[in-house]
Amino acid sequence: MNEQPPQEITFLDLIRVLVRYKWVMLFVFVLVQVGAAVYAYRATLTYDVTVIVAPSADTGSSGGLSSIMNSFGGGALGAFTRQRDQVSQGMAILTSEQFVRQFIQKNNLLPILYAGRWDSTTSDWKESDSGEVPRISDAYRKFNRMLDVSDNDSGLVELRISWKDPNLAAKWANDLVFTLNERLRSSAIKEANQTINYLNKEVEKTRIVELRQAIYFMIEEQINIRTMANIQQEYAFKVISPAIAPELDQYSSPRYSLIFALALICGFPLGAIACWIIYGIQRVREEMMS
Repeated sequence: MNEQPPQEITFLDLIRVLVRYKWVMLFVFVLVQVGAAVYAYRATLTYDVTVIVAPSADTGSSGGLSSIMNSFGGGALGAFTRQRDQVSQGMAILTSEQFVRQFIQKNNLLPILYAGRWDSTTSDWKESDSGEVPRISDAYRKFNRMLDVSDNDSGLVELRISWKDPNLAAKWANDLVFTLNERLRSSAIKEANQTINYLNKEVEKTRIVELRQAIYFMIEEQINIRTMANIQQEYAFKVISPAIAPELDQYSSPRYSLIFALALICGFPLGAIACWIIYGIQRVREEMMS
């Protein structure tokens, strides 16, 4: 018994299949549109808030984040290098796990980040099938996905937070910058005090006039660092544009126009694929039965 060679399917055949199964294609198309509508309706509105900061100029010249040796950097190149180091250090701290964890714990954000699992009446976590409660490590990963820190060539740093409550998002963004400045201020004061204590001990050990003068100069620089850290609230980063909560209709996601545009674009191709799959399955069955 000679087997008949398989017939080639032409483009016209594909069109005929679509016409034959037009109701299937229409059903899939409508199903995609309904799915997009349900997703758009159920999607949580998310708001983006941004705070823009710049390295404080005073900390680069009279102390701040850098050590006393910054005073010997000299020139525009040294100032630019110190500024870039300051930006890099600030960005690294903002995105570090330790800093974010401390911020979450200090502001008690676990019940807010996992509001669906928190019982406000009992001030305790709701019971779940797994019996587990949200951990600080889970909160860190979730908060880190909401947080975006970037810089540009001009030295400005943008801190962006995406969250469903625009007022909370703005508060968190501004508080993050404030907390960063407070941390760097405290660190600078502590380091300056330690350095001053050490230099005072060293100056008592030497009788060389030139060396004593150099040590006194370094002590003076550290005193300047401590003074600036004590009087400047925006010690390391100066807020250029604080985060402001957007209006309720100024959400960043979901993007309804994009959702429905993709649904319209994908609806017919998915319907056509469904028609060809059905036709292919029926054809294979006929060949197996013949």
